[in-house]
Amino acid sequence: MPQLDKITYFTQFAWLCIFFGSFYLILVKHYLPRIARGLYVRSVLIKGENSATNNTLSQEIKKTLHDSLEITTQALSLSKNVLYEGVADSNKWRHASTNNTPLSSFHSAHSSIRVFHKEHLLSIIALKGAISPSAAYTSFPKSGSSLARSKYFQIILVRKLLKK
Repeated sequence: MPQLDKITYFTQFAWLCIFFGSFYLILVKHYLPRIARGLYVRSVLIKGENSATNNTLSQEIKKTLHDSLEITTQALSLSKNVLYEGVADSNKWRHASTNNTPLSSFHSAHSSIRVFHKEHLLSIIALKGAISPSAAYTSFPKSGSSLARSKYFQIILVRKLLKK
């Protein structure tokens, strides 16, 4: 490989030192003093402007903060009033709809719910018959809600149907 050749290594290193040395000297002697002067002038100008405009800026900031706080407070109170009115209107609607509804419709809804629960109970009993009694007693959790039992029997039924 020519990069690692012992004969040309010294010349490559010499040119590298010459190039970066000249680059460093040009930066230090010409460009960095100009940049430093510009930064110094800028800092002096900023310090002078800050002392003169600091009072007016702080007053403007305080006024802006006060105005934004006032606007936020007004918006929050308005939204609070709108929410309270919505809740009051929904309560009025609920009272009006329940007062105008005859009790017979509530009884019919209650009876349909009872029919649904009876059908659900019958399906659970049917599912219990679909599995062997030993599986029901060994793998079924002893303490659990009826919802857990129904889910368990549904899972067992799906497994049995998929096997067939």
